[in-house]
Amino acid sequence: MEYMDDYIFFISLGIIFCSLIAVLFIYKYCLQIKRRYNYSIVKSIREQERVAKELERMRIEKKAFEKVLKTKLTEVVEISDEVVEIDKQTGHERHILHIDITYFL
Repeated sequence: MEYMDDYIFFISLGIIFCSLIAVLFIYKYCLQIKRRYNYSIVKSIREQERVAKELERMRIEKKAFEKVLKTKLTEVVEISDEVVEIDKQTGHERHILHIDITYFL
């Protein structure tokens, strides 16, 4: 009878030990999932910040190109007012616009 009590005791200790190991693995798995989730959030925030910086840079470049283009077109229009060509067939005057656009990248 005494051996039976020891047998039941060791089986119950084994079940408790296996349960603790299972809880430990579940806890470790939950921590790993939480780390992956946090990493994906940080990664997406960094990606959004990178895209926002690139968009801001592109907006500044666009403004600079618009200013340069506006300046160049204004100069061309002012110069083109003086350029007049007389059509030989009809004898009418024609204003000729020459637009040279140079991009500096």
